[in-house]
Formats: sequence, structure tokens, C-alpha cells
Amino acid sequence: MRSYLDLVEEKYLNSIGWDPEDSYSQFALNSNNVLDFNIPSHFKMHASSQTTDRTFTDHTLASSSLLTGSVSYLFSTIPFKCDPSSSIPLNCLTQCYKPVYKTAKDLKSPFASMIFGRMHFPGQQLEAMYIQGLGQISAITRWVVDPRLETPLILTSTIQSRSNKWSREFIYSTHENLFGLRALANLCSWEEKNTESRLVSGFEVFYASKKKSPGLSAGIKYQTQYRLNRDWPRISPGNHDASSSSPDELSGAGESDTVSSVTSSAIPLTLSLVTNPLMGSISVAYSLQPTPLLALATRFDYNLYSYLSDLTLGCELWRTTPISLSSEISDDRRDGPISVFKVSTSLASQTAQILWEGSVHDFIVSVGLKFCYSDSSAPAQTGIEITYSV
Repeated sequence: MRSYLDLVEEKYLNSIGWDPEDSYSQFALNSNNVLDFNIPSHFKMHASSQTTDRTFTDHTLASSSLLTGSVSYLFSTIPFKCDPSSSIPLNCLTQCYKPVYKTAKDLKSPFASMIFGRMHFPGQQLEAMYIQGLGQISAITRWVVDPRLETPLILTSTIQSRSNKWSREFIYSTHENLFGLRALANLCSWEEKNTESRLVSGFEVFYASKKKSPGLSAGIKYQTQYRLNRDWPRISPGNHDASSSSPDELSGAGESDTVSSVTSSAIPLTLSLVTNPLMGSISVAYSLQPTPLLALATRFDYNLYSYLSDLTLGCELWRTTPISLSSEISDDRRDGPISVFKVSTSLASQTAQILWEGSVHDFIVSVGLKFCYSDSSAPAQTGIEITYSV
């Protein structure tokens, strides 16, 4: 499950014209969301709030063998409003298949900035992040301070630039003196009614000068998505409509968008090929959404040097609001999904993971299980995560 502040950060990045998904680091996002979703490992509770139209707070408490937690603060120079957990669309907080392509739009605040800080306890670990929009360029700087590490301070800086065809990221980290470059190119695209098909390629190159260790990855992807010239809409699995109702469009105006109908015979799908020639690995992933209630994905991994292979299968099934209960649900969530059931399995490791996420009154609850079905003595991973925001 994504955190409340992840959603706030995404809204901010959209306001400066940067799509977090328009990066090589998110190259296989749809298949990864269906196959490699996170499973809670213990009990965790998030309590978040928007104190003003520019500031947000988040408090986390987790319990496993040790009671831990964190306190987070976020400040943005532009005002906007985030929905509380009682009305946030579930697919905005869940790692799920995303069938809508966000097209380019006018920048509302291209020079806005954002500051984020988090303190963990009892380990005294500190995190900080500063993002500055510079028109078509954005700069992101992250700090991690942990007295327990050999290098207590780790600094990572990223310069991102984008154009109609390219998006590029230049990365430097003091951890092992790492230099990196990521690039993503839209090779071609074609439209049919309300869908767009795209052929995308990308690569990333890293070099850790401290250990003289290079890294290289490249990939190509074919993708068919619904095309809407608006922010990421709320998909209603109960029908074939994509309703964009971003309540406050980042400007604080509080006006909702009208419903845009998306009807097409084309099925949203993603086919990607990623290779790492230095490690000899090849990964082919295929994911699709045959109905608005169902998403399927499969991935085949193969190593040319060791001849090891793995096949991973997964699916996600959505549940909408029953008609008899629709009057008890908030207007923002009445036409959308209220829960999702996800399952995936790896044939090589012979493990399976199951996840249920849904809205329970004003809370978002995530319950998961991961286990090895070939060894009954192996310990299983279980957990529950609860999110509440006002």
C-alpha cells in the first residue's frame, strides 16, 4: 500500500509537470504492481492529516519484535488539498494496474518547491528530501542520516529533464560514490478512438567508483492505454468509465471534473523486455486488463550464464460497492472500487503471496500473507497495515 504522503508527493510532481511514472525506474510498473506487491510483515498504523493547505503530517507506529515508528512532515509552496481516507479512491493508494495514460498538460506551478522530513525511532534515523521545479527540469535531493552506518550521511541528488519524446535523469550518490544516468524515449505512438498505443525504450547506466563496479540495463516496451488529457482518473471497475474527479486539481479550487466516458474495444496491455547484459539476465513481462474488474500478469526471467529461470504469475480482482450499500458510502467512493484481492506465485522459489486491501468505514486496511508451499516448516510472513487520514 502506498502511503498518504506518497500521494501528496505525486500531486506535487504533477503540478511541476513531472510524471513519476515517466521514468525508466518505473519501466515495468504495471506487471510489478500485479506480481511484486508489498506484503505487510507486521502490524503498522498510519495516521495522517493536512494541517494547512500547504503542510501535511504523518505518524506511523509499527509493532513486531520491537516497537518502532516515525514522524513525517511535508511542506509545499503551492496550496492543494488531498482527500481524507474516507474518500480517497482505493486505486490511488494501492499498487495496481493502471490503464490510463496521462497526457502532457500545461504546467500550473513549474517553479514550485517541496520539503519533506522524517524521523524514525528508536533508531534516530533521519530522512529529508527537497524538490525544486525549474520549468522542464526538476532537481531532487535526498539525505539519510543514520549513526549506525559506516557512513552516517548519505546524499543522493537527481536532476530530471523531460521533453515530448525524452525523459532523462542524472543521478549522483555519496554511497559508494555512485554516478548514474537513466533515459526513456517514446519511439512512436498511434491512436485509435480513446486509446493510445506506444512503443517505448529506455536504459540506465551506473558506475560505483568506490568499488569500480558498473551497472547496465536496457529495455523496450509496447503499451496500450486509455488516453485522457487530465490527471490520473478514478477508474470504476463496475463499468467501463474512467471518471476524473480530482477534487482540487492541485490548485485548491475544489472543483471536480466531469465524467469522461472511455469506451473502446482495445484492451489495456503492456508487454516489456528488460535485459542486463553484464549479469546475463533477461526478463519478459506481459500484463493486461481484460475487464475493469480483473488484471492479469506473468513474467519469465532467465539468466544466460547460470541457465536459471523463473516464471511468476499473478492477478488482481476488484470488488465494487453493492447497490444495497451504495447509500452508506461517501459520494467520492460510491461508484468506485471498495476492495481488491491480489495473489501471485513464483514457480522457482515455490512461494505464494496473497493480499487483500479495502476500505473499512474511514480506514484503508491491508492484510497480507506470504508463504512457501513446498516447505511447510518454513515460516510464513503475515501482517496488517491500517491507514487513516483527515
